[in-house]
Amino acid sequence: MFTFLRILFIFLFCGIAQSQDFSYRDPTTWGRQYPMCNGNNQSPVDLPWRRSESVILQPGVLRLNNYRNVPNSMRATNNGHTIEIHPVWRNNAYRPYLSGGPLRSQYVVEQFHFHWGQNNNVGSEHTFRGGRSSMELHIVHWKREYGSFAAAMQRRDGLAVIAALYQPSTGRSSNGIQQIWRQLRNLRQENSAVQVSPFPLSDFGLLNPTHRYMSYFGSLTTPTCNEAATWLVALNLFPISNNELRDIRLVRLRHGDRHNYRPLQRLNNRRFTSYRSY
Repeated sequence: MFTFLRILFIFLFCGIAQSQDFSYRDPTTWGRQYPMCNGNNQSPVDLPWRRSESVILQPGVLRLNNYRNVPNSMRATNNGHTIEIHPVWRNNAYRPYLSGGPLRSQYVVEQFHFHWGQNNNVGSEHTFRGGRSSMELHIVHWKREYGSFAAAMQRRDGLAVIAALYQPSTGRSSNGIQQIWRQLRNLRQENSAVQVSPFPLSDFGLLNPTHRYMSYFGSLTTPTCNEAATWLVALNLFPISNNELRDIRLVRLRHGDRHNYRPLQRLNNRRFTSYRSY
């Protein structure tokens, strides 16, 4: 009986999660409909470099396992709030997952998506010393032992999210960015979807051993704002061209929103740890 009720709850929750509606015009009101958005461990935040605990680790301690495996398929969708990409692998043995570093278990990839602004001066959700970048990539993972993303997001240690911040550059963007951007013109309308030529997540260039990152406990940055995420925010900025930023701003969001980044949330005495490399 307990198992049946648990499955029923997950089914109903998934249906509710898919139908959520919100706007970036006044994110301070999200908590009226989604109470968890008023929690004490919300994301994003301004990363507090001076008050973080520094941990120097050897490269590879946080392991991006199977990140070089090419998915069987990739589907990109404009869900009205972002461009979200769901890769599908042959089976779980090929599916990328995180382990090590601040994580005490394995976290498998669910999806990745982007946050951007109305100009180059804004767009990222996390900031560093008050400075906001032009775009932010989130690669969302869930704890393998919980069996599904829907179940994991109900647990405090259920999710792990890699965040990478992008800044305009004359340098070439990663192959991962270029592959998605080839399809952006087909994703400008809400609810549009398209198949993307599959590529490994390593094509985002997150495996560089010189990269530093900061970890902290926080939440999803969109409703229902579950406080279930270990954040792994890369402290190195990644390149993107002005043309690529212009193209993603042509994507139409729900309610006429011109951006999709949430305002900064209070730190509330949380612990922040900086690491030398992935």
